Amino acid sequence: MADTKHGLQETKGLFQIRGIVNGVEKENFYTEKKTKTGKDWRSINFGLEIEPNKSVYLNLNGMVRDDVYFSANKDGKTVVEKVAWSKRNDFNKEGYSLIGIRLGLTKDDEGKNIKETLTDFDACEKIHDVLEDGMSIFAQGKIEFSSYEGQDGGKKRTIKFVPQQMSLCSKDIDFSDDEFEVKADFRQQIVYMGIDKVEDHFVVKAKIITYDSIEDTEFIIEDASLANMFKKKLKPYNAIQVHGYIKVTENVDEVEEDDDTWGESDPTQRIVSPTRRDLVITGAKGKTVDTTTYSEKLIEEAIQKLNQSASAQEDWGSNSDVNDVDDEEW
Repeated sequence: MADTKHGLQETKGLFQIRGIVNGVEKENFYTEKKTKTGKDWRSINFGLEIEPNKSVYLNLNGMVRDDVYFSANKDGKTVVEKVAWSKRNDFNKEGYSLIGIRLGLTKDDEGKNIKETLTDFDACEKIHDVLEDGMSIFAQGKIEFSSYEGQDGGKKRTIKFVPQQMSLCSKDIDFSDDEFEVKADFRQQIVYMGIDKVEDHFVVKAKIITYDSIEDTEFIIEDASLANMFKKKLKPYNAIQVHGYIKVTENVDEVEEDDDTWGESDPTQRIVSPTRRDLVITGAKGKTVDTTTYSEKLIEEAIQKLNQSASAQEDWGSNSDVNDVDDEEW
């Protein structure tokens, strides 16, 4: 059985983004808190501008743990060794490297990135100390899907991009360069639930299996021929690996003005609605189709198990360790 709270395997994904750092001067760039049990907790939130005026936001947090883990390759096999938190910076067993966040945000005297691997807790502090607006960096990491109940009682869906590797680009990004290309890609295993045509594109309905939840989410397909492949080849509860790009759309509506305006329209009459960040599928790997792991019966049983666990927590009180964590997006 999978090591999750519901017994199903996680559907994992990753992203790769290249962009210019922004948001370092904002108040919620770096946060330090105490957990309910008194442990130190840190978080980092900042933007990467992938093309002019279009940013993807990265979020990383970490807390003090009892242990950390180092891994090594021995005779073609990965071996892992547990080390006490207080000894994490002293452990230097040959061939072993820390399992953590890989950074390369500073340079040596020869102009090469200084590579280091830190725990997520220590990485937050390091990023806070060295990151500056205007830096050109490459980031790679995992995509986290979650949901919560909004103030209106409706379910709100969130997608977070959590970096596991960050490094300075070898060359500063110049949006005006003729050779510039947007780099904001993703890969994700999904549980397909259906597809609908909406205006000039298609919406793929899917479930994402996380460690402790089953999330409903949506992806976009713009290519009609690819959408038809999904319709013909997939059935609800089939899993498949998809890939594509992160699309950032800033929605601006013009308010109709009266006829006595002279010259250009009044910019204060523009209404800016929340920026959308969609995951656009451009392809999928047919050989990854899985028709058995996530059947309707298994998913319903997993949801029931999660509901029972949630009810038990309500009876005994939440066991969440972090107190008053703010996930504000800016």
